[in-house]
Amino acid sequence: RHAPADIDTARLAWAGRIVDEYRSVSMFSELLRLLSDLEAPYPALCTVHRLIGDELRHTELTARVVDWLGGHADLAIDLADCGLAPRGPDESAIDRALMIVARELVVGEQESIYALAAYRDATTEPAIKGVLELVLLDEVRHAAAGRALFSLLADDETRESFATLM
Repeated sequence: RHAPADIDTARLAWAGRIVDEYRSVSMFSELLRLLSDLEAPYPALCTVHRLIGDELRHTELTARVVDWLGGHADLAIDLADCGLAPRGPDESAIDRALMIVARELVVGEQESIYALAAYRDATTEPAIKGVLELVLLDEVRHAAAGRALFSLLADDETRESFATLM
């Protein structure tokens, strides 16, 4: 029912999402390590742990969509080195964590809400629409988590208490 060129374009776009979703796994894993080192409150650690699980599920779902569209055997999907460059010697753990939260959660996850909603609304395939809906629901929660984590990490009193640990 769809032209082969359209299916291949969709397959390539979804293959790119595999990398995007796995990149989030890498980013949030680093964030969890940083927050663990900072002895962040238990709810903050649990929140980031759930984000990692969600992003792993998104990675699997996007790979499944690629398979529905013809597979990835002829695609070079490289998941190595998806994270940030290593932390510099002058970059504190709290500053690195705050940067990840601001960039990846507050901005990145919030912006993805608009794109995913547009993709979902434009999609005519029920299974793909369902995947987009699942990912979109998670992204809304992720953006809210990002705002909460940002408030925690940007708070002057919290920064002072974290500074004594590092």
